[in-house]
Amino acid sequence: MIKRFQLIIIISALILPFNSSRACTEILVKAKDSSVVTVRSMEFGVELNSELNIQPRGETFTSITPDSTPGMQWTNKYGYVYMSAMGYSVAI
Repeated sequence: MIKRFQLIIIISALILPFNSSRACTEILVKAKDSSVVTVRSMEFGVELNSELNIQPRGETFTSITPDSTPGMQWTNKYGYVYMSAMGYSVAI
């Protein structure tokens, strides 16, 4: 049993360094008043050509449905700062 466990550890130690991870890190900060701020790093394994964007409050948005017709419409109450990637102006 111990030899089998040692073999698993050795194989894992040899394989894991070559594992390519393409992910980001998310951090949640909860304030005393229970409000939450969430942030994410942009540490993907490929170049994202990210841009910093500012979305002011009071902007009107329209969602797109699966058949490409206009869906719901809303106006944002809060402004926010976001990162876009690969030329798409969407928050990621």
